Parts: sequence; C-alpha cells; structure tokens
Amino acid sequence: RAELPLESVTADTRLLDGLHLSSIAIGQLVNQAARELGLEPVAAPTTFATATVGQLAETLRTLAAAGADRREPTEVAGVAPWVRPYRVALVARPLPPRVAPRRAGRWELHAPPDHPFAVALRDALHAAELGPGVLLCLPGEYGPDDLALALSAVQAAVAAPADARLVVVQRGRGVAALARTARLEHPGLLTTVVDLPADGDPVARVVAEVAGTEGFTEARYGADGVRRVPLLRRLLSGGPPAAPPLDAGDVLLVSGGGKGITAECAAALAAETGVRVAVLGRADPDRDAELAANLDRLRVAGTTVHYVRADVTDRAAVRAAVAEVHRVLGPVTAVLHGAGRNEPAALAALDPAALHRTLAPKVDGLRAVLDAVDPARLRLLVTFGSIIGRAGLPGEGHYALANDWLAELTAEVGRRHPGCRALCLEWSVWSGVGMGERLAVVESLARAGVTPVTPDEGVRLLREVLAHPDPPATVVLAGRTGNLDTLGYDHRELPLLRFLERPLVHYDGVELVTEVDLSPATDPYLDDHRLDGALLFPAVFGLEAMAQVATALTGTSGVPVVHDAVFARPVVVPPDGSTTVRIAALVTAEGRIEVTLRSAETGFAADHFRATLSFGPLDGGADDPDPLDGDPPPVALDPAGELYRDVLFQGARFRRLLRYRRVTARHAEADVSTTDDVGWFHPALPAALVLGDPGARDAFMHGIQVCVPDATLLPVGVERIEPAGPKLAATEEVRFTAAERERSGDTYVYDVAVRTASGAVVERWRGLRLRAVRRRDPATPWTPALLGPYLTRRLPEVLGVDLPVVVEPHRARLDRAGRRAVTATALWRASGRPVRLDHRPDGRPEIAGGPLVSASHQPGMSLAVADAYPVAADLEAVTDRPAEVWRDLLGPHLPLAELIATQTGDHAGAYTRVWCALECLQKAGRPPTVAMALGPPVPVPGWVVLTDGELRVATVVAAVRDRAEPVVLAVLTGRRA
Repeated sequence: RAELPLESVTADTRLLDGLHLSSIAIGQLVNQAARELGLEPVAAPTTFATATVGQLAETLRTLAAAGADRREPTEVAGVAPWVRPYRVALVARPLPPRVAPRRAGRWELHAPPDHPFAVALRDALHAAELGPGVLLCLPGEYGPDDLALALSAVQAAVAAPADARLVVVQRGRGVAALARTARLEHPGLLTTVVDLPADGDPVARVVAEVAGTEGFTEARYGADGVRRVPLLRRLLSGGPPAAPPLDAGDVLLVSGGGKGITAECAAALAAETGVRVAVLGRADPDRDAELAANLDRLRVAGTTVHYVRADVTDRAAVRAAVAEVHRVLGPVTAVLHGAGRNEPAALAALDPAALHRTLAPKVDGLRAVLDAVDPARLRLLVTFGSIIGRAGLPGEGHYALANDWLAELTAEVGRRHPGCRALCLEWSVWSGVGMGERLAVVESLARAGVTPVTPDEGVRLLREVLAHPDPPATVVLAGRTGNLDTLGYDHRELPLLRFLERPLVHYDGVELVTEVDLSPATDPYLDDHRLDGALLFPAVFGLEAMAQVATALTGTSGVPVVHDAVFARPVVVPPDGSTTVRIAALVTAEGRIEVTLRSAETGFAADHFRATLSFGPLDGGADDPDPLDGDPPPVALDPAGELYRDVLFQGARFRRLLRYRRVTARHAEADVSTTDDVGWFHPALPAALVLGDPGARDAFMHGIQVCVPDATLLPVGVERIEPAGPKLAATEEVRFTAAERERSGDTYVYDVAVRTASGAVVERWRGLRLRAVRRRDPATPWTPALLGPYLTRRLPEVLGVDLPVVVEPHRARLDRAGRRAVTATALWRASGRPVRLDHRPDGRPEIAGGPLVSASHQPGMSLAVADAYPVAADLEAVTDRPAEVWRDLLGPHLPLAELIATQTGDHAGAYTRVWCALECLQKAGRPPTVAMALGPPVPVPGWVVLTDGELRVATVVAAVRDRAEPVVLAVLTGRRA
C-alpha cells in the first residue's frame, strides 16, 4: 500500500531482501506497475510464487525499461470537476526520519555577512554527508532590497546537478515561493524550506529537516518549539452565514482595471449588494473594447459605476484617483484589489528588476491604495492572489513571490484594522476570463491535472467565502492541483477496507478515487454470482464499494443512506483473469457524496454503477410494505431445492432464502439467513463491511424473482436504501416484505422492508427497479408455487384483466376439510390478511361481504382466484382417455376440442382445456349446455381463450416439476377487457 516512486523502490534492495510478500501481493504490485507504464498485465496474480521484495524490485526494473518510451498516463477522471475553498492550516507533524543516503558534497552559502548561524549551518550540512547543495539564509527582517541575494541562491540551485539540494532558512515573510518554483522547474532538486523563531537551536533543526527531505519539505517552528507544516484544509461553514459585507451605501474601489476575474466578481458584488463601484485602471475605455463592454454591463445592470484612469503603482496618481472617486461617489468603504503583472520567465532568466516589476502592482499597488483611502471607513478588503504563490509554477517564480507577499500584506492589514474584514483569495486558474486565458495556459494546466475555475463557479465561491462567519485571512480557491509536491493537503488516514486498495486521487473531505482489481482469487464471491458462464460483480458489492469510498472520504462513522442508485451496466470479470474497477466519490455542495463505479472493460469512460450517499436523517416507516397479517404456514416451496437449482443463478454465499410466507405476482415475503462469517474476500485482504451482510441484501433483491418467474430479474436502480449495517447480522434471520409499486414494460418497481423477528424494521428500500431479461421457455417444468405469479402476469395480456391468482402447493391428497383450509390459506396470501370462508351447499366457497372466489384442487397443488366480478378457476391433469370417454365428458363441445387439438397439436391437452372451461362455466352458474366457442388468438404462446357470451376462460398447459403429466390451468372472468 506504500505510495513510493519507482526509483525509490528500485534504488537499493538490500534493506528489503528479508521481507516476503504473498503471491497475490506480488502479482497485484507487478500488474499495477505494468498498467501505470502502459503495458499489458504480466500475468494473473496467482501465477507468482512467494518472493522477496528484492526480487519484485528486479521485475519492476524490467517493466520500467520496457515502458520507458510509453506515454504518461492520462488524468484520472472523477465524478465531476470541482472547486472548493481551503484554509491554510499549520498542522503539527513530527520530524521525519533521515532518508538521505550518506554522501559527501560541497555546500554553496548565500547569506548576509552578519548572519548569526549561516556558516555553522553550512559546515553542519557538510558534516552530515547530505550531498551537494545551496544554502540560503535570509535575515530576520527581509524586504525587497534583499531579493538579489535570494535570486542568486535559487538560480545557483537550479543550475546544480540533478541530485543537488536547495535549503532556504527564513523567519516570517521570505522567498518560499521562489523555492517551490525551483523545485518544480528542476524536479531533481531536493528542496527544504524552514521557518525558524528568533531563538532555539537552528542548526540541529535544519540539518534534521534536510536529512528527512525526499522531495520537498516546508516546516515552520513556533516559539513553542513545535514543528508545523502548512497544509490546505477544507474551509467549512461552521455556523450560520454572515450578513452581506456591503450594502447600497458603500463604495467599492476596484483596483487593477475592469477586466478578467476582477470585473466578473465586482459585477456580482454590485448586483447582489447594490454597492456603487469605482474602477481604477490604466486602460482607456475608448480604446479598449473589453473594458468598455464590462463598464456597459455594469451600467445596464443598474450599477452606479465610475471609471478613473491611474497606474496603481503610482502613489500620487492613486491618491488623486481616490479623491475623484470621493467627490463623485462618496468615500471608499471597500477595496477589491485585482491588479497584477505576469510575464512568464524561468528562474534562470530573471533578474532583481523583473522581481520588482512583478511585485509592484500586487504589493506596492495595494499599499498605494490603502494609503489613499480612509482606513477608519474601510469595511472590506478583498485581494486577488493566486495559488501559484502557494505552490509555485515553472516559469512563474516572480509571480509566485508577488502573490505570496500579497497574502502576507493582506493578513497584516486585517491585524492592524480589526474593523475591516481583510481576505486574500488565492485563485486557481480561471477558464474563459483572466490571466490564465490571456497567457493561454488553461489547457496545459488542465492536462497537468489542474482544475480551472469557471466564471460562474468563481462568483459562487466569492459569495460563499464572503458569507463565511469567520473566514481566515487567506482562502485558497482550487480544484485538483495535479501532482505538486510543493502543495500539501491535510489528510485523514484512510481506513483499511477492501475497495480502497489503491487510492489514485485523494482530497480529504472533497474527492477520493480508488482502484481495485477483481478476480476469483481475491474475490471468491464472484464464483457464486455466475450468469450464463460470466462472473458478474454483484450490485450489492457495488453498493458496498461506493459506501466504503464515501465513508473513507468523509471520515464519517455510521451507515450511509443510498439515494438514486443506478446499475447501468454490468461489471463482468473473466473467470480466468481479472477486471479493474475504479470508484470515484465527490462531496457536493449540499453535503452529499456522489459516487460512480467504472470498469477497465469500458476504459473507465462509462458509469457502470452510480449513486448518491448521505449520512442524514432516515425516513419514517409510513411507506413500508405491510407484512402479512397473521402468520400463515410457510409456502410449500423449498428455495434450496426448487429455486436455487434453476430459477435463481446465485451460488452458495448468496443462497440465503430460507422459506417464503407469501408468493404472488406483486408481493413476496420470505425469511432470510444473515451472517458475518462468510469469507467474501481472500484471507489476506480486509474483511470489514460498511453496509453489512451483502449476501442477505442480495437475497432481498433476488427473492423478488418469484414475482416474475418467467424471466431473470436483474437490478437496474433504486431510489433510496436505508441499510441496516452491522445490525443486519445481529440476528440469525430477518424477514423481508416486498410490494410492487408499478410496472413499465420489462421494468418492475418494488418497495422492500426488512424486519427482525420482533417486527422492528432494520432496513428499507424505496423504488427498487428490476428489469426482466432472458425469458424462460414456457415448456420448462414449473415449480407449483410460481404458477400463481405466472398466471397473474399473463392474464392481462390474455384476457385484458388483472386477477390475483395463487397456486398453493401441498404435500398430500386432501380431504374436504383440507381443501377448504388450503383455499383459505391461498386467499390469505393473495389478500395479505386472513379470510373467513363459508361454503354453499354445492361446495362453492364464499367470503361474506367480500369478493367472489373460486378454487380447484389436484394432488400436490391447488388453484385459487378472487375478484369482484364473476370468477372461476379449474385445475386438471392432462390424461390420455379413450375417445368415447372424451365424447361423454365433452358432449356437444367435442368439435371445439378437436379444433383446438388441430391448432395446438396436443390432443389430450386440447380436450382437457375444454373440460376445464366447462367446469369454470358451471362454477360461474352456467348450465351444461352452454354455447362455448373458441376466442380470438392471444399474443402469448401456449394460451387458448374460450368464450360464452361475456364470460371468457383463459387456459394454459403447464409442465410441473416432479409430476409425470402436465396440468391445465383455467381461469374464468366476467369482467370486460
């Protein structure tokens, strides 16, 4: 899990030869290296024998040689681009141990002649055998006049060999920005910046910092002696928003011209607060079309605006301009300082004059403006800096320094004038407007992994920061910043979870992208989720993967709620190979976490799964599907022997259905076993789960299969899940109740509630969408209990009516009392509540004040149906009988039976259909001499409809498991289509 540069792994293997890794770890590391180099995976992980890390390093060296001419990997895509506000936090961190190999080298010193410890420090660095380097020691009070000293040291460092060092020692404001840029312009330059207090033992501290520097180190020591490092930490609201900082009575002075990001933000402030705007710049609106257009935009929007020409670096001109603004608009109460100068040049091409020219508009210009306004009236100061000052950038050392000093000056103003809110906003590059567009660097920075700020996003962030109840003096506004080791982020340690195998992108509290390799060796549950020979990554594990990444990103304990999950594409894992999936999570402005799961099989270019997660309050239970009223006997349906054998494809780890209480087309209720002791992953991998038992959760979905028994149901989405988490396995069994909400074509929508034995709901699903695929052959023998849902699903297509039909299996030949009990139980399951049956003298069942009902019985199974309209049902075994027997049974309807036999090719079945239809008509009160005829063809193969006036009888022949002969099922309705 160590994130080491390749050269660090391969440089010296002697220290690693004693450490052994498992074959899976070896394979994963080697294949990861291959992918990063643009190579095909070397082999499946299981083909590697146990090896030492030294042997692994040799393999990595070979891969590096093979991939030396490959292009660099592309940027890892996340959920969406983002920009967030950050504070710069000084975070206590222990001194890292020495990592520098011992080697001699000459140190070049740059320091004032009277520096108190510069010579001693140079000698100590030499004695510590840290290699060659350049040491810059700045005086305690450092100003613009000392820039030549700093520039000469940095230029010497970037001209040094690749393995040289740059060490900068300073106190307070210094040239850290130049050092950061030097590190980026000369990546082999090991760079250490140390900010020291006036007392203490500086030599020992600095030598230790240099010895622990691997790439770039910046540390600050306070008067308390504690070592701290500057890290970006997300700026959270922390309370109700502050009141608007300005109103219509204020005058906002915008220094730096009326173009670019400054103009966009000034226009937004004016529109929101009604403030009057004075724009100060060098350009002439009569000759600058962009400036003129921006001023017109302000006026058209109703803003009172006045433009005054002045060079912000000319103190006298600024003072005269402010005086004019006072006369025209009134006293200045707010300043938006966006002036800047940027002429890119490498450090080696700079001279002190170039540094001064770049510092002038940012720093000297702000001082000139502040000297010209009345500080007692000033309520708000917003300066526009750049993240370049915080991170450095090749070719921008002078501009980085100007922005770094601007931030320091802004903070100083806030300390001197507590009545003025002083904010330095350090922007990342903007797209569409601003200096980044003018210099044509937006696209190149985006390719390097730097997220640009759109104008709309920039304006939104400005409002957000100004509404913050207690913002820091400096706010960094940035998205991704690429692989800059000069810019540190505060990170929580990621937990040890299966789907956090390889973090690729991590911005704490904002974005996390991880990658994991799936194979039957590492994820044995895949063998238990095989459909048509393909290993499918289960949706429940997709939810678990997204929950693990979301939990790790936010550092939130507890179980997340899942919203709007979509399973758009299956993730297929080859049985003899592996597939890489990538999980990306992003915290949105609303505090929810958007998560996507992508796969290497689509080049990580498509969302296979996606969802929104939250840790907010749960819904009430008002919409939970009601369980069966009472406790009927279990349905005579053995999931292990009758469902998992051929209806359900899930293997051992997912076979959790124990028994059903209800099986109808629109309701399912079953008991499910739960456990934590399954072994989902390889024993060497983390076993912890966030959402709880995925086997039970998969059963809540595939247990609904009985409602649509003539197809395979696969999940395609769910509106909301409130998972039980660890509570799911707290008891050995739970009971789920599923109720169909709607159907559209081949998509079925269900709500699900999961209850303990006491009836307490521990998990609920809203709007589970299941899609029917791979329709089964109707001639396949049926499990009896599934015939009821099948008939219910087909009758709307055959008869145009929706009738609840139940086929109740039983184990023996029934007497009259037994038949009546089975009929009552079947109707109980159909209606969801116990029913009280009465019987007429002819044996027909009745429900007092309820719907009309009918039932029919055969050894091992019974058929029942209920409706408010005339209804009847009959169930007969298909048996070959002599012709004279059929003549006696069917009488005048024998020609009808022969016609059906001719059309279907099934003589015994055709005669039995007519016989069942006659039985149904008689149960509906028709005399034996009814005039029955063949109805029109129906769109469902295997079905035949017979009619007698308004009464219609639908018949189907079905093979039944473990029965030698098929059966005919017939349902009569008097309802119009």
